[in-house]
Amino acid sequence: MEKYIKIEDEFEGSRVDKVFTTDLLSTEFYITNTIEQIKGSDKTPAFNVGIGGSIYGDPIIHKSVIYFGCCDKKLYAVSLGGKKLWTFETNGIVGCPNVQNDRIYFGCFDGNIYCIDLEGNLIWKYPIREKIISKPVIVDDKAIFVAKDGYVYAISTEGKLVWKFQTLGQISADPFLYNNTIYVSSDGHKIYAITLDGKRKWDFTARGFTMGAHVDSSGVYFGSMDKTFYCLDLDGNKKWEFSTSERILRKATAFEDIIYFVCLDGNLYALRKNGKLKWKFPTSSALISLPAFDDRNIYLGSTDGNIYCIDRETGKEKWKFSSGGMIVANMTSEGDTVFAGGWDCRMYAISKKGELVWTFPTSLSYIAPVDVETPQEDVRSLQIVWNEEVEKVDDKYKEKEIRELGGYQMLSSYIQKSDYTGRDRKKRYG
Repeated sequence: MEKYIKIEDEFEGSRVDKVFTTDLLSTEFYITNTIEQIKGSDKTPAFNVGIGGSIYGDPIIHKSVIYFGCCDKKLYAVSLGGKKLWTFETNGIVGCPNVQNDRIYFGCFDGNIYCIDLEGNLIWKYPIREKIISKPVIVDDKAIFVAKDGYVYAISTEGKLVWKFQTLGQISADPFLYNNTIYVSSDGHKIYAITLDGKRKWDFTARGFTMGAHVDSSGVYFGSMDKTFYCLDLDGNKKWEFSTSERILRKATAFEDIIYFVCLDGNLYALRKNGKLKWKFPTSSALISLPAFDDRNIYLGSTDGNIYCIDRETGKEKWKFSSGGMIVANMTSEGDTVFAGGWDCRMYAISKKGELVWTFPTSLSYIAPVDVETPQEDVRSLQIVWNEEVEKVDDKYKEKEIRELGGYQMLSSYIQKSDYTGRDRKKRYG
């Protein structure tokens, strides 16, 4: 008999979008299959992540403490030496935090916006009843959050709603603040420029879902799931575009007049601000994590499980470190150490010579499942067929071993046959 995993969503109701046997759910198989489905999907899986020990929220460092959100429903505070200082528990996957004036602001899959102090004590929380994963912007005594419902929320630093702005799609990418304007990308194929009092300045329509922008005096830079990287002027007019072979799932970033972005084709791209390629660095799997920088090097995590050190000028590899799983959260660095949150339920501290300094385990040892929505005609994912005798109880398949995990439920069932081909598959639950 085989065991299966059923994923249920606390806001959207029960669904069976991903069915695996636990006997076959090795890390290598799971990662390879998930990445192939992400490449074949026309939607971002940002909000379709389940409970586990994987590190999803981008780490930040403040006053020699690393803060990061995790799929085990906790925000962690860890010293630069790898010691746990405290955790703050929520009822959902924790997004990317930001810190200002010794207050930590973050959103969560439990539908709340949180403000806590540096000791991990709750100051306030504001309910919006929608999932949040991105890092907020803090400006003029307001925390600017974006959410799955497509709204931009401005919450006062005392926990009151100031305004909200509606976009045409889900928002998972970080908002960006430049020159008193907030730039927001959405799944509605648009990027918006919004004033600090919540008014629309302009919007630009791309050919696919837009990812987060980098903005400076030279323009607005962002990638899209239409396999295009765009540059706009500050009035929202297109200056140029750059084509890639795969979709772009992360925001752009910049360092000393070079624009960088990662792509599902496995390349880190370095572009000059005129849209010309300086170099690209290939890895062996899709890239979702943004790199960290210093004066000479770039430190990049990949879904191939490696952390790469790249010469910033030439784009050539200097060294690589193999971790235990894919890297999805953005990299960060402090002094002579770079930090990477792993999908294998560990935070890694790596010296800038490529040597392991320490690892920190999260509270759950199993990885978080990802539920990728794949078009019906796309059958790139692996097909698995089982033939087992089925034991029926009242014309339903026998269900065992239910473990409630926040908004998700891990459930084992016996089935006779399962055809698993992305979205085009038979559901075997009564």
